[in-house]
Amino acid sequence: MLIHLQESVSAKPSRVRVTRDDSGRLSALVLEGVKFLGTHSVNTNADGTKNEYPTATRKAALPLYEGVSVYLNHRAPGSKAERGYQEKLGRLREVRAEESGSYGSLHVNPRHPLAEQIAWDAENAPDSLGLSHDANGTGRAQGRSRLIEAITKVNSVDLVSAGATTCSLFESREGSRMLDHKALLDTLTAEGDPAEKIAKAVEALKSVSEAPAPTPAPAPAAGETKESEAPAETGNLTESLRKELDDVKTALAEERAKRETAERVAQRDALLAEAKLPAVAVTDLLREAVREAKDEAKAKALIEERKRLVAHQRPVSGPPAQSGQAKADPKTVDEFMARLG
Repeated sequence: MLIHLQESVSAKPSRVRVTRDDSGRLSALVLEGVKFLGTHSVNTNADGTKNEYPTATRKAALPLYEGVSVYLNHRAPGSKAERGYQEKLGRLREVRAEESGSYGSLHVNPRHPLAEQIAWDAENAPDSLGLSHDANGTGRAQGRSRLIEAITKVNSVDLVSAGATTCSLFESREGSRMLDHKALLDTLTAEGDPAEKIAKAVEALKSVSEAPAPTPAPAPAAGETKESEAPAETGNLTESLRKELDDVKTALAEERAKRETAERVAQRDALLAEAKLPAVAVTDLLREAVREAKDEAKAKALIEERKRLVAHQRPVSGPPAQSGQAKADPKTVDEFMARLG
């Protein structure tokens, strides 16, 4: 199943390398051994499962993380816009996958306005740093877990103030509840068997549409005053989910229509080829009419009608053909029309 992965983890570095020039100005900042992906998520998905990231999956995904840009804070919820230049903080390098998680070195731009603050936090309050990955992948439910079998694309890694597979870096307590409609479109438009792509999209769509509704909060006890919990947030989530479902349904319909059109054109062209009509008899108008016929029976009827015309073609002038001498096929459309006289 195609899913959108957002996980945050505590990024406490094992070592901080700070280099300053003669004036004391920061010239290099590297946070070594930062954890950017854990083995288990503490977040619960809409179907009640929690994501698990096997070592093999994380090892296979290392090339996607090596050199990836690290940004400051999460992307705005629901935003598809490119990240701003000012948000770019540095890059992730020397990545590796271990049994306890995936690690690397965060090379921070020493000229970034927040570089000094990050250096202080890394040395004095490392537990306050988190790394969050925003990625696409595939997985399947396995008991109470969702086994992530592949990470197919890394959208970003972000430095955040709190982390979820060791406390979280972009699942950030929100889990994988929302279906990533862009990831679905990527699957639908990728190379491969159309039927298989449709099946994956339908499965992903079904997993969200069948997600259990949130449990309503208990009513306050007598005499207890309870503050309003901003129902607009739930309303926005519902509306966003409904829009994503509508977009996916539209994408599925378009992909299905393209596949059916391609299959129909190939089948109708095969019928024309089997008829072995003279080349000049297979006009563009005939080919288009056969392709657009509402069913195969209608297409065959059009072809049979053209075959009868060809069979009854007769010359309007010239000597009769000698007995036993076959008539040559017409070479041009004019000759063909003349024989139809």
